Amino acid sequence: MGYNFTDYIKELRINYAKKLLKETDKAIKGIVEEIGYTDVASFTRTFRQKEGITPGKYREVLTK
Repeated sequence: MGYNFTDYIKELRINYAKKLLKETDKAIKGIVEEIGYTDVASFTRTFRQKEGITPGKYREVLTK
């Protein structure tokens, strides 16, 4: 697999967040809470590291 447990959980959370960003119109703050993050800034930083763009930009690109 190539992941330690913490990285695996992060990956699951980011993938679920991507699904919610794509399939719902929930606010990012709501998505952050749903996937188990307590801080929007921390989530945004992790998302950007994994995906190369912010969650808001990710959603924007999907809706074009």
